[in-house]
Amino acid sequence: MGGEWPNYCLGDLIEIKHGWAFKGTFMDETRNEGPIVVAIGNFEYTGGFRFGSTKLKRYTADFPVEYQLKPDDILLAMTCQTSGGEILGIPGVIPDDHNNYLHNQRLGKVVIKQPAKVSKKYLYWLFLTREFNHYLFSTATGTKILHTSPSRITLFNCLLPPLEEQQQIANMLWAIQSRIELNRRMNETLEGMAQALFKSWFVDFDPVIDNALASGKEIPENLRERARVRAALGDKRRPLPEEIRTLFPDEFTYSDELGWIPLGWKTGIVDDILNRLKVKKRYNKKEVADYGITPVYEQGSNLLLGYHVGVADIEATPEEPAFIFGDHTCVTKLTCEPFSISQNVIPLKGKLYPTNWVYYAIQGKQLFEEYRRHWKELIIKSVIIPPVGLGKCYDLLVKDWSMKKMAISHQHATLTKLRDTLLPKLLSGELRIPDAEKMVEELAL
Repeated sequence: MGGEWPNYCLGDLIEIKHGWAFKGTFMDETRNEGPIVVAIGNFEYTGGFRFGSTKLKRYTADFPVEYQLKPDDILLAMTCQTSGGEILGIPGVIPDDHNNYLHNQRLGKVVIKQPAKVSKKYLYWLFLTREFNHYLFSTATGTKILHTSPSRITLFNCLLPPLEEQQQIANMLWAIQSRIELNRRMNETLEGMAQALFKSWFVDFDPVIDNALASGKEIPENLRERARVRAALGDKRRPLPEEIRTLFPDEFTYSDELGWIPLGWKTGIVDDILNRLKVKKRYNKKEVADYGITPVYEQGSNLLLGYHVGVADIEATPEEPAFIFGDHTCVTKLTCEPFSISQNVIPLKGKLYPTNWVYYAIQGKQLFEEYRRHWKELIIKSVIIPPVGLGKCYDLLVKDWSMKKMAISHQHATLTKLRDTLLPKLLSGELRIPDAEKMVEELAL
């Protein structure tokens, strides 16, 4: 146990500095260059930043140089709009990615006063403990929007192991976190491959354009620029195998609904390709746990509400996957395993067409340009429907990627559970490094 560890007030070890009030009139979300003003929205709610998947605000005016951040600087969220204060004190580490990041107001920058006593990497994990979050929540001000402050943060008391042990604990947790992040990137890559193939075949019509170029058929005016790019690629176009290439026509026809489409293809509505599945039970947050047997999906950005121990309501397999659609949010998720759902989630499978193809068919932005976040408005949207054989061909190609994603997701869940189990035990002294190492070895990760 950590009973022999000394108790410290954070204020004896660190200080928390306020950010600067960068003016909104000089923030530009359309630019690709310039310093980035870090915002609450850039935080991952489980810790860390998500600059790659959130809006970046580039600053276009002068600013005090002392508010320029450095790689490995830790920022803490000091504002939270959820009633439970879930992200109060959530930490993020500024990455070393050659971007220039700026310290915004309502974010606390951690400055170490006693480097011989406390490790910055260890502090990151301390800031992720429930005790730290509950303390900030209990001392926060405000009702709809909760606020904490540097002075409240530095009044937090904690047990602190020797510096060497802090570093060992931090290194172990960061090693697990790195594996989690690697798995996330691998799944993003596989997802990107499936999306890119769908776009090439069924949105940009690359194989049809290639066939038209080869046969000398006329290409519609709105596709000629794409044809010029394809022609310029020459041998780099990576022509499809003959058995796949011949499934695509070599000319286009005009449709009143969607303009020029490949010859032999047709137009329809979303309801033509989807089966909406019936479910008897919908779960709420009180009915699920952090870990369990059957996943329960919600419509929010996190997607996973939790788990329950009962039988799944929706069957899904690698051969017959299913996916969810979040009414009001448009969030979707494809899965190869049985699952259950919460409120405002619609479970779906393909109608006549493989579910893998249907899933990507409704991802296109053109379906959501005028969508007002209600299912009835989505199902009347026009879609381009190829012959069934092409849908099956696409399904065969992406199925292996889906299987890999599922295996990676399993390991991701195991690693996340391991991290969440070790974190409170290691930082309280209930578990020491040798025992934690045995737990990691037993999982053979």
